[in-house]
Amino acid sequence: MRKLVLMLPLLLMGCAHPQTVTRAELEHLKAHRQEPKVSMWYYTGTKDGYHYFHHDDLGHDKKDVRVPANELAWTNTFPRTHISSRWRQLDWGVYERR
Repeated sequence: MRKLVLMLPLLLMGCAHPQTVTRAELEHLKAHRQEPKVSMWYYTGTKDGYHYFHHDDLGHDKKDVRVPANELAWTNTFPRTHISSRWRQLDWGVYERR
């Protein structure tokens, strides 16, 4: 039973379907966040011709999106993973260097 409880979040994550967006839509999403500024973006990997990203704003507004790889040049890719400790934190939103 305990193993099932520990695996439940992973199973639920696997069932969630990321929203497919264009590069322009991703740029628009990056620009919006709630206050206070706690917006975090992560690259979660590349799979089947898509780059995957996770957005977490204030800990409860979470969103997973994917962008076709042919629309977004990306370096240092790795296979998509649901293990958040392997995700790459991005300097987007609040942390974007201008």
